[in-house]
Amino acid sequence: MPIYEQYDADGNKVGRAFTVDGSDDDARHAALASSETGGWRRADNVEGAAVHGAAPTTPNRATSGRPRKNASVDVWHAWAVSNGMDPEQADDLTKNQLIELADQLDKE
Repeated sequence: MPIYEQYDADGNKVGRAFTVDGSDDDARHAALASSETGGWRRADNVEGAAVHGAAPTTPNRATSGRPRKNASVDVWHAWAVSNGMDPEQADDLTKNQLIELADQLDKE
C-alpha cells in the first residue's frame, strides 16, 4: 500500500495519503511526488517509487500503541484513524492490510 506524505517548506509534515497500488489516486500522488512541487513524497520506499530524500520522522506517531495482531478489525481501524488515516480509507482496508501498514510505518 503506497504511502505519500506532504511537507511544508520548513520540513513539517502537513498531510498523508494512503493509496491502493495502481489506483487513480495512487497515480495522482505518484505524479505529485515525482514533480517535486507541492511537497509530496512517497514515504514507503518501494522500489521504483518516486522518493525524494528521506521523509522526516514523526515522533508523535503512536506506533508503540499498535494493536496486537489478534485484535478485531475495528480496533485496527481505530488505530489507523488515530495515526492520521482518513476514516473512509480505513474502512476500505482489511485487517491484514492494516497490519501491513503498521509494519511499514514501524520501518520508517
